[in-house]
This record gives sequence, structure tokens and C-alpha cells, in this order.
Amino acid sequence: MADIPLSNIIPQAGAWPADKIDILLSSQLYTVPETGTYRVLVVGGGGSGGRWESGKATGGGAGGFRYAEVALTVGQILTATIGAGGAPVSTYAAGVSGGQSRLQLADTGMDMIANGGGGGNASSISTATMTGGAGGTATGSAGSTLV
Repeated sequence: MADIPLSNIIPQAGAWPADKIDILLSSQLYTVPETGTYRVLVVGGGGSGGRWESGKATGGGAGGFRYAEVALTVGQILTATIGAGGAPVSTYAAGVSGGQSRLQLADTGMDMIANGGGGGNASSISTATMTGGAGGTATGSAGSTLV
């Protein structure tokens, strides 16, 4: 699949009717409500930042995302697994990676995966040079549902 400009993924004001958007915030089985072409965006959980009281810490990485336009039929059941953001750390620790999100439709081969972002770093050395958590990646396929 060719790279898709971000401006084509993020809807402009009024581009998608509000009554036609379903946002899944928890893992579940989702039944397709009507036959049609769906814009699907799967996002992994972001990593939490590191923490060090008197040293230095960095932020966590953003979760990866996978986008596709897919043809779905009323009554099909998708398995949605929603990755949680990385758990906060109390003191003196690197951050925790975010969880993987996944959307599957077994009979078509659709398996869209967005991996979580990496946890931030932490050091007791205030002059340390560190990078933030790595951003998540995306893999998988829209299978035979790709439009």
C-alpha cells in the first residue's frame, strides 16, 4: 500500500457525519452495522514517560497507527483489541511501553496491527543525553477487504 498523506487520514471539519463514526475505546467484538466502505484507523497505546527526581527523564513514544479503507458487509464481526497506554511510573524508573492494538476479520484475512510506543528513558545523571521512547510501528494487512 502506498504512503497516505496524513491530511487524507485526519478528517476536515464536517468531512465525516458524526452519526457514522464509531470509536472503540475497549477491546470487543464489533458487528458491522451496514454494508459499505469503511475508513479504519487502528492506533497503538502511547508509552509513558520516564521519571527521575533529581536526574533527567524523557517522554514516551507515540503509538503506531495503521489506516485502510475496507469494504465490509452488514453482520460481519470484527475482533478489536485495544492497547492501553504505558502505565505511569512512580520514581526512578524508565517508562513503560504502550500496548498493541489490533483489528481482525478472520474470514477475509484482515489483520491490522498498531504497536505501542516505547517507554521514556531515565537517568540519575542530570547532564545525560537521552532520546525519548521510540514511536510505535504498524503491520498487518487489510486482506481481501481492501478497497
